[in-house]
Order: sequence, then C-alpha cells, then structure tokens
Amino acid sequence: MVRSVEPQQLQRLLEKRHRAKIWLIVAVIALAALLISVHAALPVGLCVTAGLGIGRLINGPYLRLLKELGLTRQEGMLILVAEQERRSGRASLPPQVRAHREQLASMAYLACGLAAGAAFVVSAFYFFSKANQTVDENAPADTWFAISAVAGSVSLILVPALLWMARLHRDNATAWRVAGVP
Repeated sequence: MVRSVEPQQLQRLLEKRHRAKIWLIVAVIALAALLISVHAALPVGLCVTAGLGIGRLINGPYLRLLKELGLTRQEGMLILVAEQERRSGRASLPPQVRAHREQLASMAYLACGLAAGAAFVVSAFYFFSKANQTVDENAPADTWFAISAVAGSVSLILVPALLWMARLHRDNATAWRVAGVP
C-alpha cells in the first residue's frame, strides 16, 4: 500500500523530481561537451568522482524534501509512480487490460532486444574480421569498421537492458493477471 501525502506535499515532491531530471539532462550534456573538448584525457577516477558528486548535488534537494516529509526513497518513488499512473489513467484500468498492456510492452522490448542482439552479432563479426588486418597508410578510412565498433558497443549495452525490461514487463503482466482473477 502506497503511503499518502497531502496535495501540497505531493506537488512539492513532483516539482523537486522534475527539477532533478532537468538538471540531470543539463549535467550530462555539459559533461559530454567537456569530455569532447578535452579529448577525454581526464583520468577515470576523476570522472567517476565528478559524476558521483554531480549526482549528489542534483538529487540533494529531492532527498532533503523526502527527509523533511519523513519518507524513504522507495516510498517517494512509489508515491510518484502512483501519481503518474493516476494522471495517465492507468490506475483506473481493470487488471486484465493492464496485464494485456504489460504483455505487449514485454513483447516490444523482447523484439527490440533480439534485433539489437542481431545487430551486435553482425557488427562484432565485421569488426573482429577486420581488426587484425594491416591497412595501408594511404588507404581510405573504412567507415564501416568505425560504424561496426560503435554499433557493437551500443548494442552490447542495449541488449541486456532491453531483455531485462522485457522480463520485468512480463512479470508485471503475470502479476496483473493474477490480481485480475476473482
């Protein structure tokens, strides 16, 4: 059961979370621009420390508000998710409809994960088949080699995330199906 808060407190909670998300986007863009401008020559430890510090600064006001309201982070997230579902109309849907939506989302994530997996296999095959070949110094650059490296890296990150999201939505669909059984 989600703990309830007063409307003014809920509004403050929503505003702080919204501001935190905006600042996160600004910080990511600023850090990307900084790393590109210095050619990513900063030590990894410094980048990790800076990222953690910026994350703490961005979430600081939100965490202080949670403490002020006497909520844990999990309770705050549950309240925000419940409010988002209420505003979108999902909270009023019957369990069977919600189960069907979750099942569709699961299938979409699974299809995208499998497609990204196929892209990874193709890009990895091309990348590793060309990686050990010597190239003439005056030869034109192989753009497909660079594309395969980027596509392989991106798909290597995306595949587990998409498959995990597919499983999460499948489990949610099962939970909604069980909740809908009288």
